[in-house]
Amino acid sequence: MRLVDFVGLPALAAVLGVALALPASAQRRDTGFDLVRLDASARAAAMAGAPGAIGGADPTVAFYNPALLTPDMSRAVAVGYTNHVSEIAAGTLLYARDVPRLGATLAASVRYLSYGDFDGAGPDGTPDGTTFGAGEAALTLSGAREVAPRVRAGASVNLLTTRIADARGAALTADLGATYEVPSQQLVLGASVHHVGATLSSLGATTDRLPTDVRLTVAKRLRYLPLTVSVAGYDLAGIEGDAPGDSSAVRRALDHVAVGGEMRLGRALAVRAGFNPRRAGDLDGGQRLDLGGVSMGFGLSLSRVALDYAYNGWSVFGGTHQFGLRTRL
Repeated sequence: MRLVDFVGLPALAAVLGVALALPASAQRRDTGFDLVRLDASARAAAMAGAPGAIGGADPTVAFYNPALLTPDMSRAVAVGYTNHVSEIAAGTLLYARDVPRLGATLAASVRYLSYGDFDGAGPDGTPDGTTFGAGEAALTLSGAREVAPRVRAGASVNLLTTRIADARGAALTADLGATYEVPSQQLVLGASVHHVGATLSSLGATTDRLPTDVRLTVAKRLRYLPLTVSVAGYDLAGIEGDAPGDSSAVRRALDHVAVGGEMRLGRALAVRAGFNPRRAGDLDGGQRLDLGGVSMGFGLSLSRVALDYAYNGWSVFGGTHQFGLRTRL
């Protein structure tokens, strides 16, 4: 990378400065809003949630870094569905539009997570014949624009809600992101901080924590192979908060890294794969062949429609199937 290429890095440094200023209480993993911690698209899920510097025509990358919204995504619609274990299901709907008058690309999205229905019971645990539901939803407005040559900055505002029976919780949060492209190296650097804000109401007497996340990403397109590799560091502000005796420093660092790749096989087909070490460790079932933490999938582009699929291994718990559909209006 030439010295002149560093002129765009202050934008990334500014995002990291916001992240480092976060209070320690905002850097813990536990949260009352789990929906936004799930992969919002099949394309991202197939790459182990590490697409934070890979844009292309997929507007759902805005969930990983809002600065990745570009004019090429104008009028794009993305729909996603995930079938989790039992009756748990999640979905996404997003629409992006470039607004030349503002010099920005905007997007609006809604996400939901349903935990299914549960049987009610009295104080002694005896079923009382009632049922209740539980779920979460997120409404997001995003925008991004070029602020300097090869530098884009973006932001999102999120309204998060959660419910269990008659109990309700809500939060208002913001995401900030920046990307810097080095065309000569086919390299993209990204930095983002997610869900900084305030809890408006909580499910119980204890205030629900926000799902704050700090991410750094590097995406590199190989010179002689149609393969883009992305390495993402996530939950970075929580590294020091991990239990000191839980594992070595190297292992704790690896628990905050995800690796993914996307290979284009012609204009119509892309194959993807990824690995998340933390998920692999948490789901280790002691099997000789264990797919915990492994993800894979494909993308198929047919004229104006693109279909994405992802499989995520959950070790002895099986796996999840995620589907996505993208088109233009």
